Amino acid sequence: MSSCNVSTPGAGQDRVRTVEELERELAEAHRREAATAEVLNVISRSPANVQPVFDTIAQSVARLCEAPFAYVFRFDGQLIHHAAAHGLPEEAFEAWKASYPRPPGPGKRWRARC
Repeated sequence: MSSCNVSTPGAGQDRVRTVEELERELAEAHRREAATAEVLNVISRSPANVQPVFDTIAQSVARLCEAPFAYVFRFDGQLIHHAAAHGLPEEAFEAWKASYPRPPGPGKRWRARC
């Protein structure tokens, strides 16, 4: 760990953060910005076709969360539809895809998570 510390004000007390922590946070911010730029680039290239956008979102989510796979869903007000998946073997993808569209389960809450 670096012996150089940076003191920053926070909620009435000083927080001491190492340069390594700040560098990690900066690297993470750059990764998020690059993923956002990638999605925006696909949107600008495919304004009438949303599938490449959903595919890019799934790829970006998997990369940012360091996950082996990622799913993207869309909700039309009544049914949940698969939008994209990344990292699944073909047979698993086909089985997953065949189970949609479907209504949301009672009490189920859908959210993004890493």
